[in-house]
Amino acid sequence: MSDASNASPALLEVRDVSKAFGPVEVLRSVSLEVARGEVVTIVGPSGSGKTTLLRCVNFLESYDSGSIRIDGREVGYRETGTRQRRGERDLAAMRAET
Repeated sequence: MSDASNASPALLEVRDVSKAFGPVEVLRSVSLEVARGEVVTIVGPSGSGKTTLLRCVNFLESYDSGSIRIDGREVGYRETGTRQRRGERDLAAMRAET
């Protein structure tokens, strides 16, 4: 039996992430958590959004809504109450840390 109070926070948190290319919605409210040391496999048919999700996690592709956090820090956007994209220098530093 595991004790939830001793559980470490997720290293990766994806919450309700959506992404569309024009009228085609490729990610619709995707959510997942990955704990430190956990191994996850993303499987699905061609065109199901696997690569788009990974590109969004690395902020190689911006996402339309939702949030992605790595080690508690929002990926790609500043946490200012409004959705402001991080600068390239800030993104590069964040990628280098992870």
